Amino acid sequence: MEETGNSIHLRGHVCQPLQFGHELFGEQFFVTTLRVPRLSGAEDFLPITLSERLLIDEPIAAGSILCLDGQLRSYNKVVEGSGRLLITAFGIAFSIQAGLGTSPISSLPYVVSLLTPLSVGTATICLHGVLILLQLLILRRRYDPVQLLQLPVALVFGYLTDLGVWVIQGIPVPSYGVRWLLCLAGVFLVGVGVALEVVAGVVTLAGEGFVLAVCRVTPFPFGNLKVAFDVLLVGVASLLSLLCLHGLYGVREGTLAAALGVGLIAKRLQPPLQAWFTKRLP
Repeated sequence: MEETGNSIHLRGHVCQPLQFGHELFGEQFFVTTLRVPRLSGAEDFLPITLSERLLIDEPIAAGSILCLDGQLRSYNKVVEGSGRLLITAFGIAFSIQAGLGTSPISSLPYVVSLLTPLSVGTATICLHGVLILLQLLILRRRYDPVQLLQLPVALVFGYLTDLGVWVIQGIPVPSYGVRWLLCLAGVFLVGVGVALEVVAGVVTLAGEGFVLAVCRVTPFPFGNLKVAFDVLLVGVASLLSLLCLHGLYGVREGTLAAALGVGLIAKRLQPPLQAWFTKRLP
């Protein structure tokens, strides 16, 4: 095993069949373990992640010998806690305070909070619970039990959303320009939270988890399904709002800004965040 900077060359035996790890911007990544011998006779068992682009011409089976060049990836686990959820939750709170519409994933919980005694955070937890159940029904035996961690993540996220709404509810919004400033601040914070989620490689929120589950049983790419899912949520929220509240609430120009901006911000921030967390490693 040779290392130069943040590059590494490995040669070893594949211990287990490739398993789906995650999907990012339409590109699937798979994980396995590589058994690498040392000169002393001892062996290291190293987890590796491979892009689907590397597997087109050279399928990898358990027991085969694999040589690869790549990079070391290990991140400070502080981003796996409530930090990234807090950033995302406050982003949603800023969007709500701006009054220009929330992000697509929050549009339905927001309308439900206006129709029922539930808070936005509690309605968000309920929506995530439904999405987790749908993942179980879609994937059945292929469902990875570790994704059940989406439930406690949803509970924390819902609580932090209500906390964020409470903390910033006193911010004045005297003009349309100030509303846009708050809206853009919310879009940026949600983008940062999504980027941290990708960098950490942790359990996804239930919204992304549901889209990934559908990806595994259909031929459609993640990007297309994510857009369709967002459109569905916004459509249901709009219909409920018009029928029950006789107006359009939670879905406005800010919703479009979030739909277009969050993904772009996350995509831009992911590389520098990866570099920053890598440099902080001891």
